[in-house]
Amino acid sequence: MNLTVKRLVIQNFKLFERREIVVDNDRLIVLDGPNGFGKSSFFDALELLFTGTIRRYVELEELTVDGRSQKLGCPWLFNKAKAGAWLSIRAEVVIDEQTKFLERAACKTELDQHKGLKELKLPLYELTALESERNLPVSDEEGYLSELQGTEYKRDFELFHYVEQEENTRLLKQKEKDRQLQIAHLFEIGEIQQKINNINLSFSKIGKLCGTQKKQEVKALKAKWETAKQQLLPDGGPVDYKRLINATEQPWDREVLACEVQQFEQWLSTDGELFRIGRFVKNFAHYENHIYNQELKKRLLPQVELQQRMLMFVHRIPQQQTWELELQRYDAAIQITDAFKDIVKAVKHDQLTLPHVLTDLLPENIPPSEFGRQVVLLKQHITSIDKLDESLTVLVSMREQLVKAFTQHQLHGEPTEFCPMCGHGWSSVESLLNGIEKQGETLQLLAEQQNSQLAGQLAEFKKAYQLPIEQALGIYLQQQQDKVAFKRKLVALSQEQLHWLQNYSQQLEVAGIEFQDLLVESFDQNAQLQLSELDKRVRSKFKPVDESCLYNDFDRLYRVVFNSDSSAVRQVSLKQIELKTNYMRQQQSLASSIYATTCEQAYKDADQQVKNASKIRGHLKKLKEIYENEKKRYLESIVKEIEILFHIYSGRLMQSYQQGLGIFIENNGNSIAFHETPGRDHDVVFSMSSGQLSALVLSFTLALNQRYAKHSLLLIDDPVQTLDEINVAGFIELLRTEFANRQIIISTHEDRMSAYFRYKYKKFGMPVGRINFMEQARLVVDTQ
Repeated sequence: MNLTVKRLVIQNFKLFERREIVVDNDRLIVLDGPNGFGKSSFFDALELLFTGTIRRYVELEELTVDGRSQKLGCPWLFNKAKAGAWLSIRAEVVIDEQTKFLERAACKTELDQHKGLKELKLPLYELTALESERNLPVSDEEGYLSELQGTEYKRDFELFHYVEQEENTRLLKQKEKDRQLQIAHLFEIGEIQQKINNINLSFSKIGKLCGTQKKQEVKALKAKWETAKQQLLPDGGPVDYKRLINATEQPWDREVLACEVQQFEQWLSTDGELFRIGRFVKNFAHYENHIYNQELKKRLLPQVELQQRMLMFVHRIPQQQTWELELQRYDAAIQITDAFKDIVKAVKHDQLTLPHVLTDLLPENIPPSEFGRQVVLLKQHITSIDKLDESLTVLVSMREQLVKAFTQHQLHGEPTEFCPMCGHGWSSVESLLNGIEKQGETLQLLAEQQNSQLAGQLAEFKKAYQLPIEQALGIYLQQQQDKVAFKRKLVALSQEQLHWLQNYSQQLEVAGIEFQDLLVESFDQNAQLQLSELDKRVRSKFKPVDESCLYNDFDRLYRVVFNSDSSAVRQVSLKQIELKTNYMRQQQSLASSIYATTCEQAYKDADQQVKNASKIRGHLKKLKEIYENEKKRYLESIVKEIEILFHIYSGRLMQSYQQGLGIFIENNGNSIAFHETPGRDHDVVFSMSSGQLSALVLSFTLALNQRYAKHSLLLIDDPVQTLDEINVAGFIELLRTEFANRQIIISTHEDRMSAYFRYKYKKFGMPVGRINFMEQARLVVDTQ
């Protein structure tokens, strides 16, 4: 079938907003230009048009994207496509001199709502012309494309009509058996292979029916039957039904017990439910006292930390607000005392203030207002001295620079007796320099006088205010320092914590437990707390319990069977439990005869099923061997159809290969291997470079195309990335001589390779076309 592409119009696909590509040649078309301008996207568009999907994107999504984290949208859509726009790929295709106009398209709105690529289906349209409006999509797309391209067109396109960039060694790097499966349909063994697959599936399923697990199940059924025959109980006197538990519904307490014999044994055994209930009822008095004691312990003996807090603070809760004010006063005293340690810094940063809470602690002759006024005067003086010091420092610095410059002038220029600052004339240069030096000493003396005045003022402030205040506050701080940490703990407690302490003490009082003598009266945080005495007094209120009469299942029985109702337990007597046991044994005897018959029939049915499955499995094994042997003989003969072509093509592509000219393809009926020489153990993938492997797979693809292709289109995406010049020369010669009747669309990112391909064809008078995607992209930008 002769199939050629004439024109392609791409809209909103990948990097193409709109691109019309004219394929003006039926033989060789070279797509060139740097990477990133859309050569691979061109091939993707053709693959999507002819197959309905892009295989490498689907496989990439399966490998890298978790199905649960898939996002809405289609990655093939142009990222700046407008709302309501269509992703569209239109092509003019000539098939056996008949022109077809095809389109694969979908609306952006629908694509934005789709999730994942595997199930994404873009409808196929048949148009009347390349620019005509689309109508309804093709209803039977599979049948329509099979008629145009041949049956199994999707597999054929991927295997020998399209060689993808960077994936041209994908087939070679598969396992040998996987290679066989990849091209099995070429050998027309689909029907026989399907039969073998069905036999394998049936063989696997039948094997489960007669395997080790099934045989063990049959053995267990036989043992169950034997046990049932031994469990038949003699008939006794009739016992009337009477319900035992009224608080809950129990499966063993029903009138009709429709259950297996083993269930009766479980209920009536020496460790069964009725035995446990009898033991619980018998010892319920001890269990009830145990519950009372646990509840009392939970309420009156909480965590040790909470007990400690109660003994330390519960009787001092009324003093919390008073202590909070005392702590504020203590902190203020500490703050003002610390401020006195560096009084200049404290005055500058306004830290020397007397809070109202300290008023009562101050000496009577120091009112806070007068203290504040003195601090303000100090700050004004300190600020004035700081500004004066800054000015004097600048003045001294300027004077020293001027003197230095003047001295240099005197050394290197003509000496002068006139002052450079005021112009006064001196008797000599030496007297001038002495005068300048005296002026510097005067400035230094002025700064010292200012500092001396401040020191005197600070001394007066210290004597009149600081020392009396420090003495008064020191006495107070000495009195409070041993109590502060204790008081802080009480003040830090929240209202909820205080309420809990009061509630806990009330519960102790209600329970009649004396604890007032255990309370801590000192302010020592490490005081010895009488927790053991408190524990002893609480436990003195416990009721007597014999621990040997308590068992692990009592909690479950009380909760699940009696619904935590003590009155429901008291309604059950040991006599009633005995009657219930006799009634259940009577029901067990009635069920045993039926159960034994059921076990016998189950065993016989299972045993016969295993025997039948084993017999069928043997027949399937023989049938599988017949089909496998027939397939193996057929494949060994049919593989020779491609072996010669492959050997010739590989030799022409790898002309300087050190191990020989051509590669041999070998098939044993189950797998395909590629060997350098016949009979070698190792595949060529272990001995060839990446360029040689690429050439080898190209040889294999071209051999498959030559032998099995159903139409003339051949797409090759940038095959020279891993090929050297010799491989490339052999490759283009092979295309020119052996595939002259194909429309070959080949891409390369190297300009010299593009020129070389076209030169080799033109040299022999063969038509060749060229599409430069970078130039096309520039034309699109210029037109915009």
